[in-house]
Amino acid sequence: MQNTKAIIFDAFATFVEVTNGASVKEIIDNIRAFGVSIDEAAFRAQWKDFYIQATKTGQPFRCEREIFTERIRMFYDRYQIPKSASDDADAMLKKAYARKVFPDAKQVFDALAQRFKVYVASNTDTDVLEQIMKRNRIFAHGVFTSEELKCYKPNPEFYALVLSACGLSPQEVIFIGDSPSDDILGPKEAGMKTIWVDRNHTGLDHGQDHTVSSLSEIPGII
Repeated sequence: MQNTKAIIFDAFATFVEVTNGASVKEIIDNIRAFGVSIDEAAFRAQWKDFYIQATKTGQPFRCEREIFTERIRMFYDRYQIPKSASDDADAMLKKAYARKVFPDAKQVFDALAQRFKVYVASNTDTDVLEQIMKRNRIFAHGVFTSEELKCYKPNPEFYALVLSACGLSPQEVIFIGDSPSDDILGPKEAGMKTIWVDRNHTGLDHGQDHTVSSLSEIPGII
């Protein structure tokens, strides 16, 4: 991709391993432990929708920990669960610090950093991402989080703030991530080139410039 000066990576499920649905499963188990019957499909849908609504453009900004705690508290209150939402949120979030990166992540980051400026831009709290990167020895020239920028992808302001801080034009950047809305459609609307990390080999077209199934494919593309 010609004229590329910088690479911006999303973090979670892009180079940081995640277990989809692990948090909501733990909360469901906490509630069921008190003998409460739950429609799990409906619960999961409401859990997801709460986050979507909380991070929408125009909503008062709340960091991930605040949203997570409020979401747990809403369900504990609904089912009259005598547990501390903030304590359970803290305990669960601490597990995030121990997350690992995909096996090829460090090699790819190091290789790209020899040719480009490499950044990370993610919807997350700053301390969580910085600790994960430090533990896994992932180097980047800069790290941007929703907590720092006070907005969430795919808000256009998120990408504008990152580009401004890096002193880059959109045409000089490739954005890489796993989320069609946050890492493909949002960056494309901002004028950036994109690479979609499609680990499930769906083959879907979101308008991305390239598709990979693993990070190790990226250096050969750019």
